[in-house]
Amino acid sequence: MIQAQPLIAVNNVRASAAFYEALLGVKSAHGGEEYEQLVVTCPPILVPVSELVEI
Repeated sequence: MIQAQPLIAVNNVRASAAFYEALLGVKSAHGGEEYEQLVVTCPPILVPVSELVEI
């Protein structure tokens, strides 16, 4: 089975990750300045958050 894993592009990864952790009750699986993985444990869902890169 294929599961969609949307990527949320943001200007501030740490602040956005903290916001989603508080709002959705998710947990950090990988923290950083440019990329974060937030996980919902039941059912397991991965929500990647990445730094927005302007071209």
